[in-house]
Parts: sequence; C-alpha cells; structure tokens
Amino acid sequence: MPGWFTTSEARLQLRAIGSRQELNPVIIDLNELLDSRRDLLREVAGPDAEVMFRPGDELEQVYADPVQLERVIVDLVLHSRSAMLSGGTVTVETASVDFGQNGRSRRSGGGRRVMLAIGDTGGETGDENGDRLGLGLATVYGVVHQSGGSIGIESEPGEGTTVRIYLPVAEVLAALG
Repeated sequence: MPGWFTTSEARLQLRAIGSRQELNPVIIDLNELLDSRRDLLREVAGPDAEVMFRPGDELEQVYADPVQLERVIVDLVLHSRSAMLSGGTVTVETASVDFGQNGRSRRSGGGRRVMLAIGDTGGETGDENGDRLGLGLATVYGVVHQSGGSIGIESEPGEGTTVRIYLPVAEVLAALG
C-alpha cells in the first residue's frame, strides 16, 4: 500500500497506537495551553463551527506532554468538525474535579483530577465512508492513558458527542514520585 509510511508523522502515529510513545511531560496549566491555542482550534473547527471556551476557575495543574496533549485536543476538534458538516458548536471546557480519596469513578480511578471536555452539537456527519481525520481515537486513548489519565465518551446520534479526559493533578503525581 503506497504512501503508508511516507512521513515521519505517520510513523509516529502508528508507533503511538502500537506501543508506548515517548512523552516529555512538564507541569502545565491547561487553561493557559488552551488560551494560547484558541486561534488554531477555531481554524481546525472550520468556518461553519463556533468554538466556545469554558475554562474552569482555579484549575489545578497537570503533568503531561504539551505537544502530545495539543495533538489530542486538535484531533478531538477535528472529529467534532467531521460530525458537523452543516456547522454547529464545539465546546472546550476544563474543570478541577475531586472523586474523593476512596471514591472511584468508572472513568477517573478516583482522587483529584483535571477534566478536559471537548463536545460538539452533532448533526450531519461527514464520516459516512468511515474516513477519520487526525490521529484517531486509539492514539488519543493511548496518550491519555500513558499520561496517567482516563477518558470517557458520551454520544447521542444527531445530538452530539462529548469526550471527557481526566488527568491527574500534577501535585498528586509528584507525591507519588
């Protein structure tokens, strides 16, 4: 199949799906990262989509690879775009959440987390032939999981999809050493 490995990016994406990817984590303020990428995300969402940002107040920091996290965010916005051929709204939201010391959520594993949610209003999909854009959800899952996080997807046909990513708070990871 010609063209499969024509770029280093394609090889990097395939490697991320098939194995652990080398991450270079640093402490990140997710609201600052998103704020610095507003124009990019609006461009990625396309001219027919509105992008709404809802930054959480007093958001805790996370320990993650900013390049890979940006790729995850861009990929999820691309998926939203492909689900809204007739336009719509992409919402990017953050919040600090606490699932309790002993409490566990099906998605979080418990404790303090930073949630990143990317949702769309759905509608007419451009993905009827199974073509997908960006890194793919398997890679999104891999990067999130390797960063110590978890991911959940809620989708309703014609109503939209919301992907919620829960990343451990940087302070918690530092304590685990």
